[in-house]
Amino acid sequence: MNINIFDYLKETANVSLTPQQLQAAQTIEGPVLLLAVPGAGKTTVMVARIANMIFHHQIDPGAILTITFSKAGAVDMRRRYEALFSSLSEKYHREIPSFSTIHAFCYRVLGSYCRLTGGTAPSLIESRDRTLILRELYGQIAGEFLTEDLEEELLSNLSFIKNAMLREEDVKEGKCIETQIKHLWEIYRQYSQIKRQNGWMDFDDMLSYTLTIFRKYPEILSHYQQTFRYLCVDEAQDTSKLQYAILYLLTRQTQNLFLVGDEDQSIYRFRGACPENLLEFPKRFPNATVLKMEENFRSTKEIVSHANRFIALNKQRFEKQMFTKNEQGSPIELKVLHDFSDQYHAAIDAYLKEPGTTAILYRNNLSAIPMVDILERNDVDFYIREHKARFKQNYVVLDVIAFFALSFDPSDFEAFSRICYKTSGRIRRSMLEQISRAPLLNGETYFDRVIDLCEENQNTGRIRYVSAMIARLRQMHPAKAMDTILHQLGYLDYLEFSSGNAYSMQAQKLGILTSLASRVSTVEQFLDRIDELDEVIAQHTQRTDSRLTLTTVHSAKGLEFDTVILLDCIDDVFPCHSAIEKYKTGQEEEMEEEARLFYVACTRAKKVLVLPYANYSGNNPALPSRFFSRLLEDPQKDSSGEADVGNIRLYPGLMIEHKNFGRGQVVGVDRKKGVFTVFFGKNGTRTLTMAILKSDTIKKAMP
Repeated sequence: MNINIFDYLKETANVSLTPQQLQAAQTIEGPVLLLAVPGAGKTTVMVARIANMIFHHQIDPGAILTITFSKAGAVDMRRRYEALFSSLSEKYHREIPSFSTIHAFCYRVLGSYCRLTGGTAPSLIESRDRTLILRELYGQIAGEFLTEDLEEELLSNLSFIKNAMLREEDVKEGKCIETQIKHLWEIYRQYSQIKRQNGWMDFDDMLSYTLTIFRKYPEILSHYQQTFRYLCVDEAQDTSKLQYAILYLLTRQTQNLFLVGDEDQSIYRFRGACPENLLEFPKRFPNATVLKMEENFRSTKEIVSHANRFIALNKQRFEKQMFTKNEQGSPIELKVLHDFSDQYHAAIDAYLKEPGTTAILYRNNLSAIPMVDILERNDVDFYIREHKARFKQNYVVLDVIAFFALSFDPSDFEAFSRICYKTSGRIRRSMLEQISRAPLLNGETYFDRVIDLCEENQNTGRIRYVSAMIARLRQMHPAKAMDTILHQLGYLDYLEFSSGNAYSMQAQKLGILTSLASRVSTVEQFLDRIDELDEVIAQHTQRTDSRLTLTTVHSAKGLEFDTVILLDCIDDVFPCHSAIEKYKTGQEEEMEEEARLFYVACTRAKKVLVLPYANYSGNNPALPSRFFSRLLEDPQKDSSGEADVGNIRLYPGLMIEHKNFGRGQVVGVDRKKGVFTVFFGKNGTRTLTMAILKSDTIKKAMP
């Protein structure tokens, strides 16, 4: 048996590999890094390479292990292999090689350890038990209740610590991990201890246990090294430091490690993904072969050329030149809007205009809420992917609900205790312990009891004002009530003070609530809609046959659609606030990750890419995402207005440098009037004439 797999593919499946793909599929021995741009057909190449190893090079299928990082990925790759080569396997009595997640492989190693030592493998901790334990620990250690969104952040932090192999000092000094979680290391330490005492483990423990076993039991490591002499790793840019340490030990003897990935698509650093694993591969393996697949078979020339130029501005990457032989396609479409909330209606309009499959992508899961609301109200069918967070359980949403609950029922002490110190009434949280819980008298409120605790010379006018305004909330239009909560009652100031770097995220939640409030007539309808939306979302997670998909950019990775509509394209949302703040101080790592995320979003589109943006968010000016200037270095004409004056082409999102006002971003262009508007940060928003571009007062700045 000596079959030319590539001739076989062409004859039976009409699949012809390009020279770059062919070279990758024919490179078998030694350490190999295959860099594959979006839409490069890497899965086809990977299964062709495996078949070439088995049917041409006579390598035992049992000696080949392919690692993926999701169960769905393993199932899909096995299905692809069987679709192309199952007839050959049957004809020549060859087994199907192993396709496994890293966690399934590690669980197998744990089984080997238990058989050798006579021990018992820990059982996977149930999510309910995990939640109960973490809530109790958080209450004891941090002195606060662990809300759902904080629990999500805590779980992410605990996973990151393990996958990044952080030490106590790394966590306590805060250099390697940023978090709202108080006393994170102590929670991590005690949680780990509780798991050990109860014979429990989580998925990350599987990895750390496997690394420990390989280091302490060389006979187990040797067994797996001899069993799997060839290791193929998909989505290698998503490997963590811990995962890579396991893979390195497995292939230390044979060095037959085939990594397939793209550091430009590494977007899971918050989970511990470490693109440096790819970047440092040639150093770790001096005899490594680095191959590239740079042809994109998915997208139009318009999308590919702009996306390639966009990502080339990142510094931590290999040099690649993505190209395509597809048609030119339609220009990338910028849709200028007045307000940030208008992006949801603009997305529906764009979807209804285009045939084929469409994805509405967003930076944060929160953006799905107003989008779902509008789609459902307009009877537009859709499918929503992997939406786990429940909107009503978010602590900001619960705070707002508490304001209204207290308005309807002044005797609701739980609502009062939740929000009283979050207003401009200058009520201290410690005062809650002194307030009598006895039934309220007729016409009395808990605010009255706070006033009774105040000293005689203390001005209580503000407390009385807060009490009166809360009482009136239930009679207001919902949008007016939201404005009252945020501004008159001071909740927005409280959030800005208490949230730190997470403020922009909290402000976005409030913006979503305000958007929902504007679509109904009464407070009762508003609260009912908040109740309904989580159920609406749950129903649409089953509509997999819909041609419209809603998903975060993270969840869209690996997918493709005829049309992509990307929401959240304003600064402080995409890119996020923390990335912008760090970038100002010369820390570029997080901004590069945000750029990779934007790149992944754009390259999901096959034919049409639509980017709505707004000049305002509520009453505040909004900056178009600075990524526009990177993506649209030579932008097509669009409804926002584009102008060429001097050596500068003006368009929203362009970063410029003014001699007097400093660095700024173009937020609007009016060619008829010959003016453009620039936001200069502390120097405010300025409207300038285009004639100034002919002087040396302004120059184009790097994004």
